[in-house]
Amino acid sequence: MNTVTERQMRRFSAQSDRIRVVEGRAVVIRGAVIDKRGPDQGATEHIHTLARKYMGRDYPLLDGETRVMLRIKPTHVFERGTDGERADRWK
Repeated sequence: MNTVTERQMRRFSAQSDRIRVVEGRAVVIRGAVIDKRGPDQGATEHIHTLARKYMGRDYPLLDGETRVMLRIKPTHVFERGTDGERADRWK
């Protein structure tokens, strides 16, 4: 997970190694942060690499924005299905 230090997720992960990630309305991931890397450890280059792959250019960083990477070991994944058979399920 690549995020900004000022965001809520980063503040919570600094207090505890437990985290919850919500991706839109489709997926919720709960787990433990097992690794944290700052901009000097490749977090900024990582977001630029992703942006180049999907947007064709570097990520537009805001002034003063500090990127961090959080590696998460999932304990629960909640997925909202789209096939109509089971709308909700835990993996």
